[in-house]
Amino acid sequence: MVMGTSLFRSLAARNRCWCNDPPFHPKPRGNRRDRVCADVAIDAGADFRIDGGRAFFWTQHKIVKSVRDGARFASRLDIGRLCAGDTALEAEIQNITATGQLAAGGTSKVPDWESADVQVVIECDEFVDTGIYADLGEGGPMVTVDSGPVAYPSILSGLGFIDDTINLSARSSAAVMGI
Repeated sequence: MVMGTSLFRSLAARNRCWCNDPPFHPKPRGNRRDRVCADVAIDAGADFRIDGGRAFFWTQHKIVKSVRDGARFASRLDIGRLCAGDTALEAEIQNITATGQLAAGGTSKVPDWESADVQVVIECDEFVDTGIYADLGEGGPMVTVDSGPVAYPSILSGLGFIDDTINLSARSSAAVMGI
C-alpha cells in the first residue's frame, strides 16, 4: 500500500496534481484536484504498458542495428583473408556486432549478449562473378551475421507484463567488397 501511494504521488506530481492525500480520499464533490488525481491513477497503467513497449522496441532496434553494423564491417574486409577462414577476422566481426569494439571484452550493446552468441557465416563464390569480382575467377563472397537468440531484458517482468523468457534475434547479409 505504501509503494502504491508513493507511486501515485510521483505520477500526480509529474502531471501537476498537488494532491497529497492517498488516492480515493473522500472530499467534497466539486473539488477539481480529485478529478485530476483520479485521471492520473487511471493513466498509470497505460504509462507502464507504453514504457515496457518502448523498451522492447528499443532492444530489438539495438540488435538489428548491431547485426547490420557487423555485416557492413565484414563486407569491407579483405576477400582473400575472409575466404581463407581467418578465425581472427571472424572474432573481430563477432566483437564489432555485440560490443562495437574490435578487441574482446567490451561492454555488450544489450545486457547478457555475448560476442560468442553471434554467428558469422562466410560463403565464398556465392555472389555474382562480374564487375569488381571478375578478376577473382569466381563469384564474390557473401557474409551473413546472425545475432543468435538474445534474451529480452524485460523491465516489467516483475509486474507480469512481459515475460523475460522472450528471445529476440536479427540477421543481416552483405556482399563482401574488400579487394
